[in-house]
Amino acid sequence: FMLGENVKARPDTVKRVLKEGHAIGNHSYNHVYKEIYSSFDAFWNQIEQTDNILRKVTGTGTNLLRAPGGTYTNFDAFYYYLLDAAGYKVLDWNVDSRDASRRAVPASEIVSSVTNTPLKDQMVVLMHDGSGHEQTVKALPRIIEHFKANGYTFAILEESSPVVQFPVGKVKWKRALSYLDFVRLLDKAEQRLGKNVPTKIANTTAKTPAEPVEKTPTDKTPAESPKVVQEKIAPVNNGTATGETKTVVKGEQKPSAPKTLKVIINGKPWELHDEQYSLVSGRFIVPIEGLAAQLDAVVRLDNAKHSIEICMGLSRVNLDYFNHTIQIITPGKAEETRPLVRMLAQPDGIHISLRTAVELLGGRITQYSVSGSSGVVEIECLPKTIVYAFDVG
Repeated sequence: FMLGENVKARPDTVKRVLKEGHAIGNHSYNHVYKEIYSSFDAFWNQIEQTDNILRKVTGTGTNLLRAPGGTYTNFDAFYYYLLDAAGYKVLDWNVDSRDASRRAVPASEIVSSVTNTPLKDQMVVLMHDGSGHEQTVKALPRIIEHFKANGYTFAILEESSPVVQFPVGKVKWKRALSYLDFVRLLDKAEQRLGKNVPTKIANTTAKTPAEPVEKTPTDKTPAESPKVVQEKIAPVNNGTATGETKTVVKGEQKPSAPKTLKVIINGKPWELHDEQYSLVSGRFIVPIEGLAAQLDAVVRLDNAKHSIEICMGLSRVNLDYFNHTIQIITPGKAEETRPLVRMLAQPDGIHISLRTAVELLGGRITQYSVSGSSGVVEIECLPKTIVYAFDVG
């Protein structure tokens, strides 16, 4: 994750990082907290400035973003919502090496901070480089050895990687956002997404191709037909080799979703045709009631309150379309409310992002791909239940 001012000062280092197959993420322009967290406008200007510099240096941007200092107490719901609308994937960490807790933290202390952290399925370790962090470099071999000894493999962060993200906490910055400002910023964010359509690149080593992102309609007249051009490209973040080709469609009026979408839930297929779902801002938008039926969940409608309650195992999810909020109720946990969730009212009910719906119901997307006129998404989703043990002796 790079600062724009450092990208500008050390372009050759940035090119080397990319050439060696690493992912590059946006980390704001100057890392000055009081500037970037004074308002979303200020934050947006910094990441946009860094994005422009990255494009100038490398020829490509990035949708990976890490908030300076992490999102906790720095981000509010508006930050998440607007960055999501812009196509950014915000990442935090779940292992802190503590290498930035003070100056010149010794390597032994850094190793201890990492190796004493309880193990999880995915470990994202926060470490820093640059002046004053020479000890981190010395600690790294022992940290790598520790994880390898515990059966871990190492991988670059990609847009398809599982998200490690802090919960929303009480924001420590004084700021406000008017409705008109929100609308203006949302328009900016969606314009950014329209300009940054990832091109699907042939890569036989990729396990999970990226989900297609909707392209904003161009200002071409309807009479102009799309023109397909094959272009040579340079290496990209996943380390594919120079000389591959990408297909660019020029003059396209509107993105088209695949004709069919096959959602495989716990091995059971659910097929939707293009009139039953949509593609919005790069997300498959599906009927929540249809998904619930496939999961054998109980659905309760409250037309007066414009809400849908889905009960699956011990968990309940309440979708309030009128206020665009979602409540998640799970035994043993505090009730969670998610504001500003995108929902579409359709003749057959409420439609929301497939990924959002699956995660709300306690599942995960294990693989997805789009090829020609069809898309396939594989899902694992099992209800949380109580297991009773009986002593029959």
